[in-house]
Amino acid sequence: MKTSNIPAQITTVEDKITGNLSFKQLLILVAAICSDFLIFIVVPRPLKISALKVAICCAVTALISSLAYKHDGRLLYSWARLIYRFNSRPRFYVYNKNDLSFRPNFDTKQRAIENQESVVEDKPMEDIKYSLESLNKLSLEEYIEIKFSRDKKAGLKAYVSQVK
Repeated sequence: MKTSNIPAQITTVEDKITGNLSFKQLLILVAAICSDFLIFIVVPRPLKISALKVAICCAVTALISSLAYKHDGRLLYSWARLIYRFNSRPRFYVYNKNDLSFRPNFDTKQRAIENQESVVEDKPMEDIKYSLESLNKLSLEEYIEIKFSRDKKAGLKAYVSQVK
């Protein structure tokens, strides 16, 4: 089977719809026109031209259309969204792995599964101590002895030695 490498320059080129406008830029400009139409219908004296409507429509169109401008290869819309997300986060950050800020929402079923209590019951420390002592006395043969000890991180270590 014949394979060929695709240069990175081809994959990073943005698709253009009309002239130099990408699809996102075209959507932003269409949103500006739609907002002007809504203003024309909603502002008092519907479907009649007035100086107030023209001024509001010009201001809104200029504001929304400016979001379609590209600066440093990114739309001003994406810069505005980035700044908004940065400013909407808490000012002082205290680490909490259970923080739900800007996390995707999961199903309630999945949360219910995560919140279920564990099936394994915890044994008291005294039971663990006695079971370790009984494990230390264990010898498989008269020449091999196995000793068990607890680790600082709740691990279990086994030591195998020969009996002389």
